[in-house]
Amino acid sequence: MKNTRTGLRVFSFFLLLLVAIDVFLYIGFKTKETNIALVLAKTDFENRRQSHMSQIKLIVDETKKEREKINSYIIPTEGAVSYVETIEKLGSESNVKIEIGSAEISPLKSSKIYATIAPEIASSTRIIKTKINVTGSWSKVVNFLAILENLPYRLVVEKLDLIKSQNASGDKKSVKGDWTAVVDLVAVIKK
Repeated sequence: MKNTRTGLRVFSFFLLLLVAIDVFLYIGFKTKETNIALVLAKTDFENRRQSHMSQIKLIVDETKKEREKINSYIIPTEGAVSYVETIEKLGSESNVKIEIGSAEISPLKSSKIYATIAPEIASSTRIIKTKINVTGSWSKVVNFLAILENLPYRLVVEKLDLIKSQNASGDKKSVKGDWTAVVDLVAVIKK
């Protein structure tokens, strides 16, 4: 009987030891499994992040020429004077009398053009408002306006008035004679 009790105690001890080892191993495996899941999740996240970054770099590289072209539509800060001189030169080349009434640099938000500019660009730009009087024959004035419209800048005509000058007989209906175009022109300029 004493042997049976001792055997039962030894058996119980080994059984408890086995249960303790099982619990210990179970907890250890669960912890390692959780850690492995976290590492896998972090690795997956990092792989996706790297994939997105490489796609973004590819898009940036592919759009480099287009972004440079967009920047060319904006007059550089030091280019305001040459912009006005370009308008005057185009007027003389178009054989029209041109008069720059005013040219002022203003905040971008003060213009209708603001809604057409991306916010990233808007924060680093202003506008140059130019009032131009152009006088000449109908075809020359229209030709000058077409050339002006095709300048490589982001331009908006805020106002355009075409006025027919009276000829010597006082007839305003005749196409012949001088016309005057009063143009309020807005261009984007870098700060």
